[in-house]
Order: sequence, then structure tokens, then C-alpha cells
Amino acid sequence: MSSLASEWARPNGDRYDILQTKEERLEHVRATNTKGGFQSAIAAVFLPQGFPESVSRDYIDYQKWDTAQALCSYITGTLATQAVFKGYGVGSSEASAAAATVTWIVRNICSHIGTIAFAYAKGTDFDNNCKQWRLVADVFNDAAILLELISGLFPDAFLFLVCTSSLLRAVVGVAGGATRHAVTHHQTRANNSADVSAKDGSQETVVNLVGMLLGMWLAPAVEASSALLWVLFVAFTILHLYCNYRAVRALQFDELNARRAAIVMQSFLTQKQSIPTPKEVAQIEPIFEFIAPRVPVLLGASLAVFDEPAQLSAAIERATRQGLDYLITVRNERVYVVLHRRADARTLIRARFHAETIRQALLVAPPQPPVAELAALLDRDMASLFAAFEAQAIAAGWHTQHSQLGPDTWRAEWTAATKKME
Repeated sequence: MSSLASEWARPNGDRYDILQTKEERLEHVRATNTKGGFQSAIAAVFLPQGFPESVSRDYIDYQKWDTAQALCSYITGTLATQAVFKGYGVGSSEASAAAATVTWIVRNICSHIGTIAFAYAKGTDFDNNCKQWRLVADVFNDAAILLELISGLFPDAFLFLVCTSSLLRAVVGVAGGATRHAVTHHQTRANNSADVSAKDGSQETVVNLVGMLLGMWLAPAVEASSALLWVLFVAFTILHLYCNYRAVRALQFDELNARRAAIVMQSFLTQKQSIPTPKEVAQIEPIFEFIAPRVPVLLGASLAVFDEPAQLSAAIERATRQGLDYLITVRNERVYVVLHRRADARTLIRARFHAETIRQALLVAPPQPPVAELAALLDRDMASLFAAFEAQAIAAGWHTQHSQLGPDTWRAEWTAATKKME
């Protein structure tokens, strides 16, 4: 008998027919409730609803490495806990509760101060360079654990070591939490960021339980052998850093930050308008940038970059003629972009693309290019070239309505005759 309708448990899942007879409907319900069994139950508990369509394509690859690194971190943290307890005086007849309390309070004060200071200093950079700060957080976490391990070896320096460890852990807490939010935002594909975050918390809870059991099993052994303690610490720390590196490499962000923009735009301008996909860029983008690029680009510059009123007037006339919400100039082998107060994310990408075309020309030009050549670069109309770039970028999987370019905070207003800086 033909069915009246069909349904799926999720997109691309098994299809069930809603049949007319009562017996067939009951059979369908039984099949729906029992199909998958234990595996389906585990998936429902630990994976976001609608998986895999409701998350990004790199979800599993990232989560497996992130889970492995979390387990390693928990184990090394457990090893360090014993050393800290000894430093507080656990097991010593000479230790006092008052001294331990003071040490604990001072340590927490350092942690709170470090949290506030680091959030103030670097808070705006976590979205723009999520991979970098994700890895930095875990490196600092390992450094904090190392300080806690050696704190028991230097009783006179115990307070200094644990306070320094608390400062490092403050960095870990701020950077780790902020970048976790950025990763969750990236992984969300069905307006389900809360569900993705909750399931990540469930996965982490299981990891902590496993780590706790392993820590209980290892505790007596490392208590009896300090050599084993350091062997385990070194081994799990190396594994922790490796898993973290693989995790951040697995992330395929589809919004342009400064480093990804440089790769994508350089490829378009130098390789016959070819644009790599987010997956391809994820494998080659630098996680850290130790050397400043030649001819750097500064987005969100102040109007003070224009030395003479005539230069500013020329830039305003150029922007007005081309319908741009930014001014662009070159000074001391740097490309500066002054943004209008109404500049949006797409304007930022267009301004960065315009700056990159100038930068690429300057890279092959003499250190001091002729004034006429520089003026031609600045006057070049980017409309058609940027339209081609944007179309290919979208086709390659990049989002151009949002960006993580991280411009400076200066914004300006201008007209053909007057200027005003905010």
C-alpha cells in the first residue's frame, strides 16, 4: 500500500514511510525507536542535534584532537596537584592552616588580577587570531603545571612559583574561554550555538572523569617514584602540545582575518585569479607571526597619516569619485587605510583588497617608487577587480559579509571641502 507521507530523523538520515494501516504505523514507530540502539543514544547525548548537518565540516576532526589534548592536560594537572598540596603543608606536622589559607588567598588574588589585566590587553584579538591564542593558552597551561611541579622542590620559593602559575592560568582561562566561544560560533550551522556548547561540555566532562580515574591509578606510583613523575609529565606534555597543534590546524575558518586575507588575496593577484578554499588555507596559514611582513597594511588608521592637507584632499577626492568609504595612502613603506564611520565588514574586505594590490606592487618596486607611479597605484579603480575577487571568494567558500580583520579603532567623516575626525 502506498504511503501518505515520509519522514527522516534528520537530513540525509534513514527514511521512513507513514503507512495507512494501524499495524504498519506501529511497526514504523518500533523501528524508529529501536534503530541505531546504543550508538544512536550515545550520539544524542554527546553530539549536537541534527549532526552532521548542524555543525561545520571540521567538527569531528577538531573535536577528536581537542578531546585528546584535554585528557593529557587533565592527567598532567593531576600530577601537579600532589606537589601543590605538599607545598600547602598536607602531610606535614609543621604546617598550619593559617599559613595555607594566606597562601591560597594570595594565589587567588594574583589570578584575579591577571584575568582582568590580560582580558583588557588582548580581549579584542581573540576573534581575529583564534588559532594563535588557542595554542598560546595551552602552552601557558603546560608552563603553569611545570611551575606547580617544581614548587615542591623549592619550599622557600613556593609562594612565588604558585602565584606565577596562577597568573599563567589566568591567561589560560581568558584565552581558552574566549577562543572556545569563537570556535563554537564557527562550528554552528543551524543557529544552535548553545547546543554545540552544551555538547562540548558533556564531552569534556567525560574526559575529566576518565582523567580522574587515570590520575587515581597513577597517584600511588608517582608518589613512590619522582623519576616516573617527570617521565609521565614530559610524555603527556609533548602529546598535549601535539594534539593542540593538530586541533587548531583542523579548524577551517571561512571568515578572513589578516593572515588568511593575505594568503587569499595574494593568490588571486599573483596566480591568475585563483583562490584557495578555507580547507586549503587552514593547512598553510601561519598560526604565529614572528616576523612582521614587508610593507605592512594598517586598517583603521588615523587621519594624522596624511602629512599635508593637499594629500588628504586628494585622497578624499579619490574616494568620492570612486564611491569608497575609506581613504588609502602609502607612507614609509606602509599602506594606511582610514575608514569612514559607516564602513561595514564588506568595506573592510574591499579596503584590505585595495591595500593588498598596492602592497604587491610595492614589493616589486624600488624602495622609493616614483611619485607618479605611486599616484597611479592609489588612483586605480578597484571596482571590477574586487567584484571578480569577491565572486571567486564566495564560490570558494569564503564569507564576505563578515570578517575578522581586526582594524584599529579610528573612524572618520569627510566631505569634498571639510573633514572631521572622531
